[in-house]
Amino acid sequence: FLYRHEGPSPVYNVLATMHMRERVDVAHHLLALKTLTRRHEALRTRFAEHDGVPYRIVEPAVVLRTPVVDLGGLSDPVLREQETRRLIAEEESRLFALDRAPILHSLLLLLADDEHVMVINIHHIVTDAWSMSVLVRDYGSVLEAISAGRAPAPSAPARTYRDFAWW
Repeated sequence: FLYRHEGPSPVYNVLATMHMRERVDVAHHLLALKTLTRRHEALRTRFAEHDGVPYRIVEPAVVLRTPVVDLGGLSDPVLREQETRRLIAEEESRLFALDRAPILHSLLLLLADDEHVMVINIHHIVTDAWSMSVLVRDYGSVLEAISAGRAPAPSAPARTYRDFAWW
């Protein structure tokens, strides 16, 4: 309702930033995000409307586009920090089109060979603060498993948000 009434707005964006100090493997980060979209149907959901009635569509798969920005060339730590903050703020203000999945944006900032920031931005229609904390924890465990050469934990949670809502 609010999306239709007010139009797209960054007010409903829920952002998580993960600052990591470890060796950067971009492929592992991208695979972790892909794993999460397979695991959590909310990340593959889009919203459509028929005769004024909204409904959700869970896509079987989505294509994530995660820009990777290398800030390692900025030798001045103050400038690197300012640019990091600017890019995070820019990501936080991005608009979502709720009729196109995924309703998730991501950005990987490379600060040094052993320092990076993963930014995940999701529209509030499919997440909240508690869910984001679960997602961040899940992201960390999936990334850890991938980095160690192990298969991530089960591909889907035992209960989905849809199950919870129905209950």
